[in-house]
This record gives sequence, structure tokens and C-alpha cells, in this order.
Amino acid sequence: MLYAVKRRRKKRKNHCRTREVEKLCVLSLVDDTLYEDGEELRLVLGSPKSNSQFGASVGVLHEALVKIKDTADKPVIRFSETKFSVSEPKEAGAVATARIPVVRVGDASKVSVVRVHTKDGSAVSGEDYHPVSQGAPHTHTHLVLWL
Repeated sequence: MLYAVKRRRKKRKNHCRTREVEKLCVLSLVDDTLYEDGEELRLVLGSPKSNSQFGASVGVLHEALVKIKDTADKPVIRFSETKFSVSEPKEAGAVATARIPVVRVGDASKVSVVRVHTKDGSAVSGEDYHPVSQGAPHTHTHLVLWL
């Protein structure tokens, strides 16, 4: 998340009219599509002026910390659906292939890697299907997303 206040200090004056006791400082946030753990900025009051004979001063609470949460851009890897139906081959010894989409949402500016493995249900590994993580001991099949 980027915020509209640039790195160099951008000064904006808030004018309070007669009898006005509160004014909103509007800060515009820009979605940069990159996931950042958390960002922060400070709003600082300064250079007070008034037509009053006593002038104006800045109080003790002259600085505010603004923390920006960016959960929307966090990369999330998931299956496109929670259930898939696949037909078993009709001939003995034949093999059918299932293509199950894995999608990533959020920040796609970096490589994401996820381990994919099978887990038996009523279908049994080696009898009803070939396991995805089959191979030498301590090896795993990884799916690399370049989205």
C-alpha cells in the first residue's frame, strides 16, 4: 500500500473557520498491488497561525502515527474449487489424467512455491491412483507458480 504523501514532506494547510473546533485531515491511500507486512507514516502538526490576539500554538498531541494494514495483497495459494470429479478409465491398465487448477491471488510480483502431495481417502495410493509425491525418500513434488 502506498500513501499519497510523498517521501519528501508534502505540506497541506487545514484552515479552521470561526467557531470550527474540528477539521478532518484526509489521507489518500493507493493500492500498489504489492504485499507489505505493514507500513506506517506520521501526521505532524506545525506552523500554527491565528488572527486571534493570542495567536495559536500546537498542543502536546501534535503527532499521530498511522499504521497501514495490507491484508488484501497477501499472496494466497489455493485450489480453484474444493471438489473435483474425475472419471475412472474404462479399460483395465488404462490411465486417466486429472488436471486440478491451483491459483494464487494477491501479490504476484515474486515467485511462490507450494508443496503438493496426495492423501488417501476411500481411494488408495498405488491401487486407485499414483501418488503425486512418489519418488526417492525425502523428495517432494513442488508446484512453482510464476503468476
